[in-house]
Amino acid sequence: MDDIHASLDYGYDPDSVEACPIVIPAVPERLPVRAAVDPAWLPPVGTQTTPSSVAWTVIYGLATHKAARVARRAPTEPALQASPHYPYIKILEQTGGRPGLCRGGLISWCFDFLLANDGAPTLEQAPAPVPKPGHSHCQAAWRAYGGTQLVSDYAFSIAGAGQIGITGAAGLDALRALIARGVPLACGLSLHADFPSYGFAGPVPYVGAGRILTRADGGRAGHCLLVVGYDDGLGAVLLRNSFGPGWGTEWGGSGGHMWMAYDSFQALAQGSAFFIDKG
Repeated sequence: MDDIHASLDYGYDPDSVEACPIVIPAVPERLPVRAAVDPAWLPPVGTQTTPSSVAWTVIYGLATHKAARVARRAPTEPALQASPHYPYIKILEQTGGRPGLCRGGLISWCFDFLLANDGAPTLEQAPAPVPKPGHSHCQAAWRAYGGTQLVSDYAFSIAGAGQIGITGAAGLDALRALIARGVPLACGLSLHADFPSYGFAGPVPYVGAGRILTRADGGRAGHCLLVVGYDDGLGAVLLRNSFGPGWGTEWGGSGGHMWMAYDSFQALAQGSAFFIDKG
């Protein structure tokens, strides 16, 4: 049962106001014309099945990357990857969610979870639940993790998080400066109507169909993705999605990516991007 692609609810409100410290990173006088996060420290491209893009991006993506980079060990196995499934249900419980129903959330809630729980369980501890026949992925997630308590892996703990403004030339420079240092970022965006079906073999900047995608309930569709690279020659940022490796273009040995033109990215973005502080 394909829940999110039917409703077009990927779990992020593009009008969200996030509570996270504002950081102004040092920007060198001259930045590389292109840079990317080392793909060896990123977990494999995941496949999201609930409105949980914030958990996939922050917990599975950023927290796993932080742990792998610190340990200098590629997170190729579930035991080395932070699970997005259990934290997503815990966050719903803590923010008034009703059992059996799923909705989106805030990027900052995921950072709060990591801080409060000294990390997150591994994907080996908390794998993706398999729905019973006739049941949704959302119902399966609640059945597996609602009312449960799992122990966190401290490798995924964080000392803090920050956000940068990404509007205008100064915002783009701040984002490029962090990427050039090997720091991935989480970012919430509105979506063009052709985004879910995007697929192109090669680094051709995506500009979008021009029409903003709306959910089944009439609201603007929003999504959270990882920013993992940029290329001034292309005039684009490199995004990693959570629609599985069969979506998008290939980078780092896997599908699941998109080169999005700078102008389109800044027009669609919520206005900020978020990263894990060192520590």
